[in-house]
Amino acid sequence: MKRWPTKLLTEVASVIRGVSFDKSQVSDEPRKNSVPVLRAGNIQESLLTDSDLVYVSDEQVSEEQRMRRGDLAICMSSGSPAIVGKTAHLTSDWHGSVGAFCAIVRFTEDCNHRFGSYWFRSPAFLQWRDNNAKGANIQNLRRTELETLSIPVPPLAEQERIVKLLDEAD
Repeated sequence: MKRWPTKLLTEVASVIRGVSFDKSQVSDEPRKNSVPVLRAGNIQESLLTDSDLVYVSDEQVSEEQRMRRGDLAICMSSGSPAIVGKTAHLTSDWHGSVGAFCAIVRFTEDCNHRFGSYWFRSPAFLQWRDNNAKGANIQNLRRTELETLSIPVPPLAEQERIVKLLDEAD
């Protein structure tokens, strides 16, 4: 089995906190100058960007918190152990963000975002998640622990070859 060098997640990606808001600052319907916000339930096999959204004022969402194509949404906190750590990546342009119980993983040019997305569904990540999700009633992944997660980083050409094989298998 081939062994690739590993790097800390922070060496190949940024982990960006979701948008915090209270009930008085949110709407179930879009308003002028509002931004849609994904919740944990929107993270399925793909991101559900057109249903079960909440909307916050444009001013509450920093430029960094606005999702970009290739970003990975991850559930950081949930009452369900099966949902915490669940991920899906944004495959198209979309004007929105994630809520406070989620985070965005934004890969650098050193890590193909599709490779990173597949890795976050691997047995190695799921084992890490199961070992690191903490909490009696609510399971949480800590951002600092996620940032220090070691991930394999093969050369970009190898990442692209792996993505192609996995896409064909899907």
